Formats: sequence, structure tokens, C-alpha cells
Amino acid sequence: MTYTCSVEETMAGILGHHTAGKKEELIPILREIQNALGYLPTETMKKVSDFLNLTPSRVFGVVTYYADFRLAPEAKKIVRVCRGPACHLTGAKRVLDAMEAKLGIHPGENSADQEYRLEKTTCSGACAVAPVVEINENTYGHMTVQKVQQILSDNK
Repeated sequence: MTYTCSVEETMAGILGHHTAGKKEELIPILREIQNALGYLPTETMKKVSDFLNLTPSRVFGVVTYYADFRLAPEAKKIVRVCRGPACHLTGAKRVLDAMEAKLGIHPGENSADQEYRLEKTTCSGACAVAPVVEINENTYGHMTVQKVQQILSDNK
């Protein structure tokens, strides 16, 4: 379900399909909002908490507990630096530091232009070519600090 109207109209449409005060509808409502808007703005979580008679902290706690939910719009390119044991032992920390410096963001953040999001992952499943960086569907092995600029340029 995709909406092309204001946040208020989107919320009215979504909440109109649910029962007020029915707490078990929290996750389905949050998923619908995220599908419609691309993320969960703070104002929508407040409206959901009012609608379901939950505290705002309860709704925020659910949103931050599940990795599926986003508090910011999705970036175009998701950069994941593997921090699994093989990657860790072969220099992933240096690669992550170089990514942070080049992109100007820390893990869990989006660049100001929404072009990149930087994340750490616990395992990419490519230990034979550690350390590994993934950019969307592309996997880059045997990463070095020197290769950071090149793979970012390749993904423009």
C-alpha cells in the first residue's frame, strides 16, 4: 500500500483500518506506516501511541527493538562493513574507520544527502575473502583502506 498524500492523510487511512485501543495491532500498524512513508517519523509514533492507548516510550521501544523499523528515510546505498571474527582479524576496524571518514557518518547514520547509510554487520558469510564490505547487492572482499575510495566511486 503506497500513499502519495500528506502524513496526516496517510495516518488517517491506515488507522481507519484498525481498532482503536487494540494493542496487538501495534506492529501491523507500524509496518503499514513504514511501507507508506518509507520510515517511521516521530509524529506518527505519537499518533499510534494515542490511538492504541500506549505510552510513546512503549511504541518507541518496539520500533527500536526490531531491526526492520527505520527512524530515518532509507538511503539509496547501504554500506555494510562486516565485523565478524574473520573480518575483525583481517582489518575490518581500519576499513570501517576509513568508511566513516570518507562518508562523514558513523554506523547507523545516513549521509545528509540520503545517498549512503553506514552499518556494521556481524557476518557477511564471505570469510574466505575477509574483510568484506557490501554495498547494496555488491560484495567486495579483501578490503583495504586504500580500496574504500574505489568501491565508493564504483557505486555512484
